[in-house]
Amino acid sequence: MPTITVENLPTGVHQHLTPMATLHRRSLNQEIIVRLEHRFKMQKPNITELIAEARALRNCMKRHLVTDAELFQAKTAGRL
Repeated sequence: MPTITVENLPTGVHQHLTPMATLHRRSLNQEIIVRLEHRFKMQKPNITELIAEARALRNCMKRHLVTDAELFQAKTAGRL
């Protein structure tokens, strides 16, 4: 596998990538590779798989639906 060295990485980019790598339990190098792979992925998504995944997620979330009244109450709590 080819290698690449990134020199003169801007401080802001490094400060953004480091906590993201930690969050995803990756090394900084792995985080950069994953982000590059996602950015340059040329395949079109499989719509059937995406729809199936969305439906499965929606079915999991049915237990956690919030009513309009609960949402309004949460939004206005402490605002009166």
